[in-house]
Order: sequence, then structure tokens, then C-alpha cells
Amino acid sequence: MQQPDIVFPNLGIEFSKVDPVAFRLFGIEVYWYGLIIVSGVIAGLLLARYRAKQVGQDPEIYSDF
Repeated sequence: MQQPDIVFPNLGIEFSKVDPVAFRLFGIEVYWYGLIIVSGVIAGLLLARYRAKQVGQDPEIYSDF
């Protein structure tokens, strides 16, 4: 029996034979780790803009940074 590639033991979720390529766009391979990194950067920017509004700062400063 083959061991799964990704396991979440407490949730009972297992993934086997995970392709590192999420999709291909015009012949360019887009990898899962790239999507995760981009999602983290966007989430961080949105959170920083949200917090800037709460404390009275200009959120555009964070977008420009």
C-alpha cells in the first residue's frame, strides 16, 4: 500500500499523487506553491490596508510600499 503524499491525520484527509502544477496558462505552468505565496502577499496587503484605516493612517502608503 502506497503512503499518501499529503496527510491531515486529525481531519482524516489524505491526498495521493499530487501534481505540483496547478494549471497551465498559455503554455506556462503555474505551480501550487506560487499560488500560495501570491495569496499570502495579497492577504497581507489587504490586512495592512484594513488595519491602517482602523488606526487613521492612509492605506495608500501600504499599497505604494
